Amino acid sequence: MVKRYTLKDLEREYIQKVLESTQGNKSEAATILGVDRTTLYRKLEEMKLKE
Repeated sequence: MVKRYTLKDLEREYIQKVLESTQGNKSEAATILGVDRTTLYRKLEEMKLKE
Protein backbone atom coordinates (compact mmCIF):
# COMPACT_ATOMS: atom_id res chain seq x y z
CA MET A 1 0.00 0.00 0.00
CA VAL A 2 1.29 3.46 -0.91
CA LYS A 3 1.34 6.05 1.86
CA ARG A 4 -0.39 9.25 0.85
CA TYR A 5 1.06 12.56 1.91
CA THR A 6 -0.75 15.85 2.13
CA LEU A 7 0.90 19.08 1.04
CA LYS A 8 1.24 20.02 4.73
CA ASP A 9 3.00 16.70 5.43
CA LEU A 10 5.48 17.35 2.63
CA GLU A 11 6.05 20.95 3.72
CA ARG A 12 6.65 19.87 7.31
CA GLU A 13 9.10 17.15 6.26
CA TYR A 14 10.98 19.53 3.95
CA ILE A 15 11.29 22.20 6.66
CA GLN A 16 12.57 19.59 9.11
CA LYS A 17 15.18 18.36 6.62
CA VAL A 18 16.37 21.90 5.87
CA LEU A 19 16.63 22.68 9.59
CA GLU A 20 18.65 19.49 10.09
CA SER A 21 20.97 20.44 7.23
CA THR A 22 21.56 23.88 8.78
CA GLN A 23 22.02 22.38 12.24
CA GLY A 24 19.00 24.33 13.49
CA ASN A 25 20.09 27.71 12.09
CA LYS A 26 16.71 29.28 11.33
CA SER A 27 18.10 32.30 9.47
CA GLU A 28 20.03 30.05 7.10
CA ALA A 29 17.05 27.69 6.78
CA ALA A 30 14.74 30.59 5.91
CA THR A 31 17.18 31.71 3.21
CA ILE A 32 17.33 28.21 1.72
CA LEU A 33 13.53 27.92 1.87
CA GLY A 34 13.14 31.34 0.22
CA VAL A 35 10.99 32.77 3.02
CA ASP A 36 11.42 35.50 5.59
CA ARG A 37 12.66 34.37 9.00
CA THR A 38 9.38 35.48 10.63
CA THR A 39 7.46 33.32 8.16
CA LEU A 40 9.57 30.33 9.12
CA TYR A 41 8.96 30.99 12.83
CA ARG A 42 5.20 31.21 12.15
CA LYS A 43 5.24 27.93 10.24
CA LEU A 44 7.22 26.24 13.01
CA GLU A 45 4.63 27.43 15.52
CA GLU A 46 1.71 26.31 13.32
CA MET A 47 3.28 22.90 12.77
CA LYS A 48 4.25 22.59 16.43
CA LEU A 49 7.84 21.82 15.47
CA LYS A 50 10.59 22.19 18.04
CA GLU A 51 12.62 25.33 17.64
